[in-house]
Amino acid sequence: NQGIALQRFTLRDPLLGFIAAGGTVMAAIAAELEYGQAAGASDAPRRILGLDGERLPERTAAAVLQILGLGRREAEDIACRPLPAVAGHSDAN
Repeated sequence: NQGIALQRFTLRDPLLGFIAAGGTVMAAIAAELEYGQAAGASDAPRRILGLDGERLPERTAAAVLQILGLGRREAEDIACRPLPAVAGHSDAN
């Protein structure tokens, strides 16, 4: 709601935007689970259709930002930025 109030996101129907963004993320997760690590025969439909699974998280984030009303170039730029560090979390394990 804050992004809409600040006119950063331009949704005419916030409920439909929420549904579309959530559906996009869920579909991307399903695709990654189905085809992401798969090899062999189960990967054939994706190859036949010419569907590229590379950088799926970034591409999904860009698609969601576009659903929210950002332009393609800005959405892709934001989606490809490194994630910020999480306070209190260390990558050293």
